[in-house]
This record gives sequence, structure tokens and C-alpha cells, in this order.
Amino acid sequence: MNQTSRPFNSSESLKELASALAKAQAEIEGASADKTNPHFRSKYADLGNVVDAIKPAITRHGLSFVQVSHNADSSACIETIILHASGEWLSCGCVCVPVSKRDAQGYGSALTYARRYSLASAFGVAPEDDDGNAAAKNAPPKRDQPKYEPSFMPLSDQQVAEISALADKVGVSLDKILAFCKARTFQEIPATSYTKIMNKLEQSRRAVA
Repeated sequence: MNQTSRPFNSSESLKELASALAKAQAEIEGASADKTNPHFRSKYADLGNVVDAIKPAITRHGLSFVQVSHNADSSACIETIILHASGEWLSCGCVCVPVSKRDAQGYGSALTYARRYSLASAFGVAPEDDDGNAAAKNAPPKRDQPKYEPSFMPLSDQQVAEISALADKVGVSLDKILAFCKARTFQEIPATSYTKIMNKLEQSRRAVA
């Protein structure tokens, strides 16, 4: 097979890797959502949950992975590469997450998000979301559901924590912030709204001072 004709990077042959990956994916279950996010008022699956979900199956079938960080302006970009014991390999492309704050904490948060999303995508892991599933089941049949564009990225944990801390200082409830953003949960608020929310809270703080 001519590698240059492929829309992705990989070893010349993928025969052994493809067979092993198919078997592993048949055994991989959803990542357990056992981490509680008080700001989102829901549970979520973190990077460790995703690794735990895939590790037994990929190990049994001679698979492993590496995650490579790439330089990018204002984003954390991660490339997940699937490896096979035969020496075959497959790059799953890059996943980039915007860095909300230009410091070590902000970059670390975005990097963790990118690693989790990239790894889950590479192995086809669908994180279990009990709260999300329950909401979907209980929602009225004709109720409009949030419409996300393919590039939609919600506020990160770090962004929500910073918004929550500033809101607490100025005496603004989280419900008012949700109403301001016309959202039901913080997961529906895009990361691009972070600056707008923080500016609004700063205005409130100056008005009180």
C-alpha cells in the first residue's frame, strides 16, 4: 500500500495492528464517570478513568500508545500514536485545546484535557455520564437540546474554578452566571465565553468597591 495515499500517518503495513485493535475495541467498555465536578454539578471521567478503561484490553492484544505534545500558540496539542508489538504504528492526529490562562496551571489543565480527549478518541472510548444520560432520558420529547458545533469546547475545570472564585468574592450566584450565558449548566458554555464572564464579574466587583 502506498503510504502517501493515506489521509493519516502510519507504518507501511497495518495488518497486525488493525486486527489487534479490532479485538481490543470489542473488549473496551466506557470510562467510568466517578469524578465529581461541583461546578458542573455532575460526574465526569478523567484521564485516569480512560487509561483504566483501555489498558487491560490493549495489553492483552499487544497494543500500547504514546502521546506526543506539539508546540502551538495558545493551545495544548496532543498526538496519540497507537503502537503494536509487531512494530506497526498509527498516528491518530492532533487534538488541540485552548489554554485559558498563560501560566503553568492553565497550560497543565489544557494539556490534561487534550490528552484525555485524544486518548478516548483514538480507542473509541465513550465516557459514561450518568447525570447526562439521566437528563437525556428525563427530558421532554420536544425539548430543544443544546446544538454544538464540531469544534465546540466547554469551559475547562480551571476556568470554571476561576469564575466561581471571583463570583463568590463579588456575591454573584452561579445561577446568575448561567442565566447571563443562557445556559443550563457550565458544560454548555463555550471556553470562548470565559473572558466575557470574567470581565462582567470584574465590573460587578468595581461597582461594589
